[in-house]
Amino acid sequence: MPLGRAGRSDWLLLVLLALAAAITWVFVTNPSPQAHSIEIDGGSNHISGSSPTPATTAESNNRQGAFKKTHLDVFGQITCPKWTERPEQVLITLEPQPGTLGKPRQLKVFAQQTSFEFNNLEVGNWELSATADGFQSFKSLHTFSDKQERISLLVPMVPANLLRGRVVDSRGVAANNCQVSAIRDVEDKTRAVLPLTSFTDLNGEFTIEGVRPGIYNVHPGPPRAPLAASIQIQLAGAEAWVELALPPTGSAKVKVIDFNSDEIVPKLVVTARRWQGEQAHPKVRDSHLESVRSDVDGIAIFSHLPPGEYSFTVQGSGYRQRIVRRAIIQGEAIEISVKVRALK
Repeated sequence: MPLGRAGRSDWLLLVLLALAAAITWVFVTNPSPQAHSIEIDGGSNHISGSSPTPATTAESNNRQGAFKKTHLDVFGQITCPKWTERPEQVLITLEPQPGTLGKPRQLKVFAQQTSFEFNNLEVGNWELSATADGFQSFKSLHTFSDKQERISLLVPMVPANLLRGRVVDSRGVAANNCQVSAIRDVEDKTRAVLPLTSFTDLNGEFTIEGVRPGIYNVHPGPPRAPLAASIQIQLAGAEAWVELALPPTGSAKVKVIDFNSDEIVPKLVVTARRWQGEQAHPKVRDSHLESVRSDVDGIAIFSHLPPGEYSFTVQGSGYRQRIVRRAIIQGEAIEISVKVRALK
């Protein structure tokens, strides 16, 4: 009988031990949750009291997308030449381009203001325009990116003062494609003055915009190679007009070709220099110098050249310099083909 009671006790002890082991296994493998504090530093979340769990690529991309900027602030400044007063009012317009969300934005900047600001603007491509009475209109295209911390724009406003005129040739016919130069007359003759230039249209008329009021010497031809004597004119208001006449001239059409392939060569500089011979006076020997860049068809046109012997020099990146000589005859148009060798 005593042996039987001992067996039952052992059995009961084994059951209790198994039950305790099961309870211990449950609590060890499934610990109860603990409280954690979240610290936000510079936009990133960090959970203290636990080791950070590496995020998957998709989770990381989603987190970055959540913080990606879709709107930003744009700052601008209006500038004017020192010689003019600021416009009383400038109308600034931002127009969204195709593919950019958002509506047109517009604001007015008054004379006492020098800067402007557009807030909460959508990222993308925008066209900025600025208009003011008595000033040239200004336009520019901009791409605003979410990667830009601060966007600053510069809006130059130039008075719409004009120098206009007409150029005729020796027969009194409108001279088209003639360069016209205007140089402001200043008291200090040692001071460098930037020349203003333009080209005549089919009617022989030209327009030079953004001109500072003052006295100007205007002549047909490049700034350093006048085709005729200068005429002095004063711009006191918004516009001035001048009539110019050319002496007898000829013209040249230069075509630039690759030596090996016979293909046209664009964007090379062609310089026409009049050469009067070694016996001529130094100031007369090279009395006309003019440069033109060949266009997409490899053509450089000199519409108005004083008669004489010329050297035509062709040079540019990737090609050897080539010089040819031709005579320019009054009232005649010549055509020249110049073959250039590519640098190896």
